[in-house]
Amino acid sequence: MPPPVGRQAYKAWAGTPMHLEHDNEDHTKAYGVVLDSMLTQIKGYGGGKYWKVMGLAAIDKNKYPDIAQEILDGTIDTYSMGALSDVLTCSVCGATAYGPKKKYQNCRHISSTDEVNFHVVNYNGRALLAYLNAHLLSPIELSIVRDPAWVVANSDMILTPSESFE
Repeated sequence: MPPPVGRQAYKAWAGTPMHLEHDNEDHTKAYGVVLDSMLTQIKGYGGGKYWKVMGLAAIDKNKYPDIAQEILDGTIDTYSMGALSDVLTCSVCGATAYGPKKKYQNCRHISSTDEVNFHVVNYNGRALLAYLNAHLLSPIELSIVRDPAWVVANSDMILTPSESFE
């Protein structure tokens, strides 16, 4: 097990490698690196209670010119943040789906911990989104992906070396 992260989990993505489609077993295949990360509120959904991690990443265009070009021209504009998680809970009922002493505990809202699954459920007359909440994260990588698991995985901005954030 990796050592505990000594800072807020979202900041721990800074310094992690970038890979293609979560092929992260070999560090020499890294496409780049995450330079920094920040937490950003998702506006227009959930009454302001949803947030996402945004990363500033650099890609080695000399090592992987084809992928770098696809990112620059917008053909690829989605990413997935890879992490290990010690505990998974249901977003609807809070049941522990996976934890230190539990391999898998099924609740009626979550079908599996092995795949990404989220769907709308009726809970006490309200429509809620059921998904796995991940706790005690240890970030390991950022992946360039062609088909993201979550729609907010789109990038907001691509900077060329001559541009700045201002």
